[in-house]
Amino acid sequence: YNLHNSLAVVEVPISREEKPERVEKVLNDLADKLEGNIPKAKGRMDILGVEMITEHAMVYKITQATAATEQYAVQRYLLREIRIALEKNHIKVPKQKIEVTDGK
Repeated sequence: YNLHNSLAVVEVPISREEKPERVEKVLNDLADKLEGNIPKAKGRMDILGVEMITEHAMVYKITQATAATEQYAVQRYLLREIRIALEKNHIKVPKQKIEVTDGK
């Protein structure tokens, strides 16, 4: 049992080919659209910025305050909405690449 707010945390991998300014604009526009419209969420989602850079991706960290113990439901909701926004704006996510060699 928890009387305090919880925190939904989402990490979103974006292709390194994308311009960070463009990605951040799409995410901020989404945050404006979703503010007050996410069930069990409190306030506006917070785009913390690039958390990590890998060989193929920039990983953005996003948080959202939620009602106590509702962080996982809000996290799933955010992931769905973020995916829709990225697709709508033609922002690429990295695809896993598998290299196969014949061992010679």
